[in-house]
Amino acid sequence: MERVKNLYMRNGFTNWVIPHRRVIMDSAVTAQLGFGGASDPVTLSTEFKKYGWEVTGSPKSSRAVGWQLMKSLLYQAGSDEPGLYISERCESLWATLPYCISDDRNPEDMEKTAPDHSADAVRYVLTAANQAQHSYRQSQRSGAHPLMWGAEEKRRRYVGGMRTYKPMLIR
Repeated sequence: MERVKNLYMRNGFTNWVIPHRRVIMDSAVTAQLGFGGASDPVTLSTEFKKYGWEVTGSPKSSRAVGWQLMKSLLYQAGSDEPGLYISERCESLWATLPYCISDDRNPEDMEKTAPDHSADAVRYVLTAANQAQHSYRQSQRSGAHPLMWGAEEKRRRYVGGMRTYKPMLIR
């Protein structure tokens, strides 16, 4: 946590500059690391909370299910179905996603040696949205996140924070 604080200070950021949003990380973020005192469990999420970040572990789900959801949304981009649109500003995702290929032993899953950190981040959010555990914006509808609905206007929401999109199709 000290490194995060130093990074903030070096770049002139404060917690007030960075919008407070719920952050979804690998489910290991809620794993107990030790005890901070009188039975207070120490987790990465409790450490982040000290700096004003609400961090949640991704929903427990198989990797393969998450990758299949992501793959189908990428495939559906540009069609009448809900799709996943990736901003050109998501440079890390664009640089690494082509290396995220199917595992030879388990074709439903992705090869575990691929550089998958950026793709994992997208998978966590998609899985949480699909299981109605996360919403970027408050909506009038209950259930899954608007990304999972139809309607072109509601689908072209954001991944990366821009409204210019480059549809990417993976088959």
